[in-house]
Amino acid sequence: MIDVLVLGGGVAGLEAALGLSQQGFAVELLEASTRVGGSVTTETVDGFRCELGAATLRADGAILNERCDEFGIALRALGGGARRKGILTGAGLTYVGGPGDLMRSRLLSARGKARALLEPLQGSSSNDDESLEQFMVRRLGSQTGQLMAPLLARGVYAAPASQLCVRTAFPRLYAMDQNKGLIRGMTSQTRAGIISLPGGLGALAQGYAHQLSDRIALETPAVSIERNAQGWSVTSAQGRLTANDLVVATPAPIAATLLAQAAPQLSQTLDAMQRSELTSVQLGFHGQQLPESFGFLVHPSAGGETLGCLFASQISSDAAPKGSSLVGCMVGVSSDPVASARATLEQALGWTAEPDMVLQTDYPSGLPLYNAQHDRLRAQVQDQLLALPGLQLAGNYLRGISVESSLESGRLAAEVIMAKQTTRRVA
Repeated sequence: MIDVLVLGGGVAGLEAALGLSQQGFAVELLEASTRVGGSVTTETVDGFRCELGAATLRADGAILNERCDEFGIALRALGGGARRKGILTGAGLTYVGGPGDLMRSRLLSARGKARALLEPLQGSSSNDDESLEQFMVRRLGSQTGQLMAPLLARGVYAAPASQLCVRTAFPRLYAMDQNKGLIRGMTSQTRAGIISLPGGLGALAQGYAHQLSDRIALETPAVSIERNAQGWSVTSAQGRLTANDLVVATPAPIAATLLAQAAPQLSQTLDAMQRSELTSVQLGFHGQQLPESFGFLVHPSAGGETLGCLFASQISSDAAPKGSSLVGCMVGVSSDPVASARATLEQALGWTAEPDMVLQTDYPSGLPLYNAQHDRLRAQVQDQLLALPGLQLAGNYLRGISVESSLESGRLAAEVIMAKQTTRRVA
């Protein structure tokens, strides 16, 4: 019998396992796939270094900085072109470097621009369930709001703006609304900066893997979970393990399935959480030159199923062989994600050449939809966990979808177990 069993080797599970291990707990981590990292994964194909999920990180992540320092990983600022971003609409691709460029562009009419400049005069809302679309239209006016809201929603959550609750999905924007407003809030906000890691974001997962070493069992999916007098018992293809405490750090749909017998009410709550569908398509081209830009987001008016494209080789010059370009495309619901991505590149850049490298990664669990219902379900999850001693959850459906938020969820799960153990010793 071990102290803690962790299911899932994404960054949330890795952080929980390492934190507990460093405090002297006997920990085992089971991961279903051939690697750890979950969506924070880097894979090199034919000389192209592809980020399969998250592609960049905010520089101000406290746990990220702490672990990178511990693992000896240097944080790397992005290339200069990353400041310039594109917006693809039905009228074509427009690049903007900031709010000033947006106001000078043809994306907005004179009337739309004038209304957007009145944003500081708008009052805050008392509607805690206000959608991102409603929020942006209220603050910036119909034209600007309907331009920007879908871009934010697609770029972060791969979801429609009408389905996201601004308070839970974009807490920084919500706080600005309650305080100074968007324009003044953004002006006074310290810019965190966006970074990558040498060799790709997968270096973070590898740092955890090195520290945890033989405590990780790869290709060992959990099949079922039982709760008994000894604690929590997990059956996998390799046998059964029993632990005093259990951390389920899988995506919510998988957690719901695993907990169906041991915690049926919690399982139903997790299963009710909505998610968006998402596929990563990496396209490598020899002899093609990308514009100096971070990439572009696709407005619904442009049509198609692609949500956005990242110019990976502009962000990191070593992401592609010399004289080549790498584009990472995020595609929503599509019967042929690669064809969708290629059609968008032709529409935006005029590229019709066959890609020299194609890597498609499907994420059947997608991304959690942080809507008003999700917020209520999260509260139910926390209440239901109180009746299940020894069980903790971690993942991007609990505290936010960023890498830092996932790390926070894993650390919090570990801290709850540590606090319980301290209480036992004192008693």
